[in-house]
Amino acid sequence: MAMSAVVSVMNGLDCDQGRAAGRGDLPLKGVVLLFIRCFGFKAAILAVLGQAVYQDRVGKACRGAPTIEQAGAMGDAKADPSDSVFCRTIKPYLR
Repeated sequence: MAMSAVVSVMNGLDCDQGRAAGRGDLPLKGVVLLFIRCFGFKAAILAVLGQAVYQDRVGKACRGAPTIEQAGAMGDAKADPSDSVFCRTIKPYLR
């Protein structure tokens, strides 16, 4: 008899401590929310700084020392057309 079965018999409670179904898998909802938050944060920075200042700062990060910021600047930091649309949408609410 397994230990959990013994505990269950002793105190009358159901003590099944098995692993929950799906636990350990990467939650899709969490990944989607993280993506949306990162996208929104990037658009908010773009709205506050403006297109020219934002591109200047990304350019400085690209020319900097080979660090994490340079990798980020090369990867996803450049302003996309979708960022500009979202930026125009939220800009009136940020000022």
